[in-house]
This record gives sequence, structure tokens and C-alpha cells, in this order.
Amino acid sequence: MAELDFSDSLNKVSCPVLLICGEKDTANKKTSKELCQYLNNACFHELAKTGHEANIEAPEELAIVLQRFYDNIR
Repeated sequence: MAELDFSDSLNKVSCPVLLICGEKDTANKKTSKELCQYLNNACFHELAKTGHEANIEAPEELAIVLQRFYDNIR
């Protein structure tokens, strides 16, 4: 899996994309920000004081961010 590279195809994704990562999620934050740059219709949101398990650590904030995203794509 580590050898897979889809970067040349990412610009073909046309649907809205929301990338969410916890502020303390050092394993995924850098890659998530980079991925956001490859996607045409993407935005990145960082959850403050949250690690890898944002749904457990900050479920209310995550729900608000998701609802805002869904409301904006209708």
C-alpha cells in the first residue's frame, strides 16, 4: 500500500471534500493538508486539542464541522 500513488488522479475528483484532522494527530495531519492541495474542491479543518480519535475526543465539535460542511454543499 505504501507504494500506491494516486496523486495524478486526484485533480479529477469533483465532489466537495472535507478533510478533518486533530491538532495532535501527528500521524495524519501533514498528509491530510497535502491531500487537500491536490483536490480541487477540498477544505481542511483542524480540530483543536484533539488527537487521532476526533469522534471520541471532540464529538460535539466534529458534529458542528460536519453539519456546516453538509449545509454548504446543498
